[in-house]
Amino acid sequence: MNIIEALHDPALFGASPAFADLDTWKPWLTFLSAVYGLPLDAEGRSLFCECTGRSTYDPPPGGWPEIICIVGRQAGKTRVCSLIVS
Repeated sequence: MNIIEALHDPALFGASPAFADLDTWKPWLTFLSAVYGLPLDAEGRSLFCECTGRSTYDPPPGGWPEIICIVGRQAGKTRVCSLIVS
């Protein structure tokens, strides 16, 4: 099971009211997929390239060992970080 599957699973993170409507979390789902080197759909690849300045989505096996994010206030950083460290 990967992080995205865990977010959709009602027995795991999907039970959290914070993640009840994952449609509003698309940018974060793309971010998490990229961090862990998971496949992205066309929309996710486009968003990844737009946000990173890269021309393609070509993650290393298993994802990136280190990430840096510049994120504004009230963007869900704490909730997403809690997923990563859980």
